[in-house]
Amino acid sequence: MRTSVALALCCVSFFALALAGCGAVETGECTLDPNAGCGPGATCVDENGTTVCRCSAGFTGDGTTCADVDECATSPCHAMASCSNTAGSFACACNSGYTGNGMTCAPVDCGVLTSPANGSVTTPSGTTYGQTATYACNPMHRLVGDTMRMCQANGQWSGSAPACNPCVVQTVTLTAVQSLSVNYPAGGTYTDNNNRAYDNPSGGCAGNPTCDITGWSGFNMSVIPDTATITAMTMRNYATTVQMGPTVRIQYSTANDWTRATPGTNIPRSVAQVSPPSTPAINVYNAHTIVVDSFNWQADLADNFLTLGVDNTNTAYSYAYYNGSDPGGNQPTLSVTFCD
Repeated sequence: MRTSVALALCCVSFFALALAGCGAVETGECTLDPNAGCGPGATCVDENGTTVCRCSAGFTGDGTTCADVDECATSPCHAMASCSNTAGSFACACNSGYTGNGMTCAPVDCGVLTSPANGSVTTPSGTTYGQTATYACNPMHRLVGDTMRMCQANGQWSGSAPACNPCVVQTVTLTAVQSLSVNYPAGGTYTDNNNRAYDNPSGGCAGNPTCDITGWSGFNMSVIPDTATITAMTMRNYATTVQMGPTVRIQYSTANDWTRATPGTNIPRSVAQVSPPSTPAINVYNAHTIVVDSFNWQADLADNFLTLGVDNTNTAYSYAYYNGSDPGGNQPTLSVTFCD
């Protein structure tokens, strides 16, 4: 009888041990080896007196089979960083041109630039990666080198600092290559080589109930570099007839490359005058000092043509006639002083 009971207890204990070993690690093995009996990506865990395999952080599954979680799919890194998935984890690295740990990134700073002598440098958007610096020179100086520099990914400014050297002042005298008188606003034209500065509010001419005529001269500017800065201009017109004391000033037009056959409507008058008023004298050249700050002349240098006209600002009847561009007469001239 005792032998039978002992045999039965032995069988029960053996059954319990066999049952504990089915799908689990034997109790106590987690202490000896945390990964004992568990597959890749799993960890041995003690639970309620027994041990089981659970997927580790960064893995997903039932403990028997664990798959790596792609953390990069949720964009955990900074917007200016790249994400690299690793087994059970991930790594962030700031992009080129940025510094930080990948979770936080800031653009590299290239530092403050020094203005060149006789010039300036501006960085309106800052001195960090991707921003630009623009150099400019003071009047009567010319920039030699890079006009613009950029903050690079390596924290250095591109190119090198330019210099502002004193420019060379030159003066040229140009002779008018075209002339045309235009009645405003209708645009009637006079092609008789007289540059008319004519005003008659009561008498119609060229289809208008009144006469308001400007005599235009065109000058070829190709001998002046496009990069030049004009510092002074004087227009000289030879008056042949003057009646009733006109007050004459010089007007500017954006028109370029026109000829005497050009319709007058294609020669628009500027709103502002570009010279002080004067009363012309007869049978002599009359000098008109151009206010060079009144317009930006760069467009005229770029298209190699400048249009200036003599205009009578009196509202009462009066006029002055000047010689036009035809050879043989006293043609209009333009003295231009520029720095380049």
